[in-house]
Amino acid sequence: AKAVLASSAQRLRERGCRRLLEASHDLDRVQELRALLAEADSLQGVGGAGPIDGGTVIERTLDELQQQADAGGSPGMSTGLEALDSLVSFKPQRQSVIAARPGMGKTSFLVHLVMTCLGLMDSRVPEAVGIFELEMSETELGRRMLSALALVDYGRLEHAKLSQTDWQRLVNAKIELDKVRHLWWVDPTPGLTVEQMVARIRAQHAKQPLGFVAADYVQLVKVDSGRNRTEAVGDVS
Repeated sequence: AKAVLASSAQRLRERGCRRLLEASHDLDRVQELRALLAEADSLQGVGGAGPIDGGTVIERTLDELQQQADAGGSPGMSTGLEALDSLVSFKPQRQSVIAARPGMGKTSFLVHLVMTCLGLMDSRVPEAVGIFELEMSETELGRRMLSALALVDYGRLEHAKLSQTDWQRLVNAKIELDKVRHLWWVDPTPGLTVEQMVARIRAQHAKQPLGFVAADYVQLVKVDSGRNRTEAVGDVS
């Protein structure tokens, strides 16, 4: 695993240096590439950490367990679904991939996670959320969020065939979302690269620490055309 990290860091560094020279006249692009080089430095640091003695590993493990116990025993962010929480957890600094066939509810699940993180599904303390929506427009995602929070059938909302009760529920949902409007953002820019996403995350995180970032969906992240699909997905990860 360390060899893989070191190799990834070297590839990132070489690619970043090459592109930095090519785009030295573009200040926005330079900022993105600096983020890429910073990521390479981070990976290089992990890859070069060296062996850790067993005693230190156990001490760190017990410290981590103590911190988890002090936090109530939760291994990470709750999904809001108890049955699912017993099987998986969303821990800090961990990437999770939600995979399923088309039409199985991946985006609906994402909407549920976003609203849970924002504290709209229970009484938890809200956390800031960032969403890269590479498949649909921001308003289509907005419709899905309104539908889920207002409990209005998405089919009726999609065709704007709404009753007075539906409209009132949507207005109430909008009021709830307004309370946390400063805590979430959507970037619907198509064809973003990993480097561009990292740069935008860093910029937003500097303004307000993010608790959760989602990309819908991974296969639409732009990668170098010369790499095969396996290498491309590895680079995105």
